[in-house]
Amino acid sequence: MGPNRGSISRRFLSTGIIFCLFISLLPSAVADDDWANANVLTDGSSSSDSVDYEGDGEDWWTIDIITGDKLEIFVSSPTGDYGFDLFGCFGTDHWEGKVQVWDANFVNGVAEQGEKRFDQDFGSSGSTQINVNVNPSASEWGSHSGSTTWYIMVKSKSTCSRDDFDYSITATIDQYDRDSDSDGFADREDEWDYT
Repeated sequence: MGPNRGSISRRFLSTGIIFCLFISLLPSAVADDDWANANVLTDGSSSSDSVDYEGDGEDWWTIDIITGDKLEIFVSSPTGDYGFDLFGCFGTDHWEGKVQVWDANFVNGVAEQGEKRFDQDFGSSGSTQINVNVNPSASEWGSHSGSTTWYIMVKSKSTCSRDDFDYSITATIDQYDRDSDSDGFADREDEWDYT
């Protein structure tokens, strides 16, 4: 047991700590980055998250609704402009984002492809909130006659410098015309509805 025994232990410990620090800097895979791993929303639920074009660029959410239901999705961001940036933006640095809504018939997990039912930009230089009213039976929403699954994507767009922003998303289901047994009569009028 020579005098170098403590030195080797310290070197091993130092190497381990440095290795752990480097591992923590590597980008991690986030489970909600595609439609197949979308976070689940429910009626009245509200969730918060963040996106950044340079890292976790998009988040996916999903919600199921029953025949006759209508869906309202509200997305808003508390994030403001990032201030004046003389060298990167030559002006005020702001973030830009996008909200897209897809139905399960058309979602394919690839942004900007397939047939999305809703596509709108928002950002700190304009409106920081989006309200989407989904009426599945309307032609612009696919003329659905049964229960449907919807996917919502919140995406960060590339801007001159900082692209990250925090957001909250809220889902509300209007059940007034719900037809749980899909017999063509809303539950409130259906004398044979035993659901």
